[in-house]
Amino acid sequence: MARTKRTQRLNEADANESLERMMVESGERDRLREKLRRHLEDSGWREQVKMHIREVAADRGHGILMEDLVQEVAPRANEMVPDRARRDLAAAVQKFLERHANNE
Repeated sequence: MARTKRTQRLNEADANESLERMMVESGERDRLREKLRRHLEDSGWREQVKMHIREVAADRGHGILMEDLVQEVAPRANEMVPDRARRDLAAAVQKFLERHANNE
């Protein structure tokens, strides 16, 4: 059973690597990054994250290291990504996969 889970993880890693390569080669990754950037900008996410950074920095003091700040802020910033942005990007990846599945 452990072997099956390990094989499944390896296959998932291979699939993710293959998807990443296909998206880079086709330019789709750059298009999706731009789409995400627009979603985040339009939703005010960037400003929300900036406020959170300021709050954390004020609470922790001026001596906070950048690495520590990133470690503390990143999970919250990820949670603040709008659901609509997540759904739109997931749908775009699904369409990309469907187009490539039909071309093979």
